Amino acid sequence: MNTFLIFLFWVFSEPALFSQTAPPPLPAFADDEIVSIENKLRSSLFFRGEVADIIAGTNLPADIIGPIEGMPYSVIREKLIKWIETNTMEAARLYSALREGKIPPATIKYKVMKYELAPHFRNLIDEKVQEQLREMNTILVPHGSFNAYISMKALLDDLYVPMFG
Repeated sequence: MNTFLIFLFWVFSEPALFSQTAPPPLPAFADDEIVSIENKLRSSLFFRGEVADIIAGTNLPADIIGPIEGMPYSVIREKLIKWIETNTMEAARLYSALREGKIPPATIKYKVMKYELAPHFRNLIDEKVQEQLREMNTILVPHGSFNAYISMKALLDDLYVPMFG
């Protein structure tokens, strides 16, 4: 009994046992969602591929993996997956920011192509029409009706527009 009382006295006399010190603050990025994403990136190759596809749809791949000019999409994706595999926490934060819309998607550049359908295939023999087609870098792809309306002689002798088939 005496040892028990001595133990109680010792416990209550040690202030360090009852002091409420706060744990060190967590980093700003260490919330549950980011940690969950990081764990999923570590364990799932499929998820790493999904994240790589999302990152590839932004202007960020060149910043992450270096110059990408002329590189096929499959190579960019493969390099992003390897980067994600070695930088899971950074990739998790990036994925979270992309999902929340904090990073805009890449701007897509496109060229508007103009085309017109000739009401009659025979108009293709007209020199002005052919000149317009050549200026637009047109390539004709003939089908059954095409050579039914334009004679073989006209196709071979009078048509000067590139043609496949």
